[in-house]
Order: sequence, then structure tokens, then C-alpha cells
Amino acid sequence: EGVVRTKTAEGKMQLVFLAVLPIALILALNFMWPGYFAPLTHSVTGYVIVTVCGGLWISAIFIARNILNVDI
Repeated sequence: EGVVRTKTAEGKMQLVFLAVLPIALILALNFMWPGYFAPLTHSVTGYVIVTVCGGLWISAIFIARNILNVDI
């Protein structure tokens, strides 16, 4: 039981990093190099790429939450 709690706590911390790290990385890159993501916001292809990546990111968060939803 203790091992399951430990692994679940580790997984929840990884989930937090999974949720926060992409946003932090985007903000940091945009701060260091303004206009770095401009090609993604000025074309239809860029919007499609951002939408697909955002959808996959959100689905990964929900899948990870479901996996970590262990009742002890």
C-alpha cells in the first residue's frame, strides 16, 4: 500500500510538470526571442499545428489523470 501511494504521488508530480512545462517553455522562448512563434500565428498551417498540439497536450493530461486515479 505504501509503494502504491509513493508511486501515485510521483505520478501526480509528473502530471503537474506535464501540465506546466509547455506553457513555461513557450513563455520563456517568446521572452528571449520575440516573434519566435510568429510563423505559428500567421498562417492556417500554424493554427492547425497549434490546435493539434494543444489537443494532444490536453488529452495527455486527462489520460494521465485517469491512470493516476487509484483508489487505495
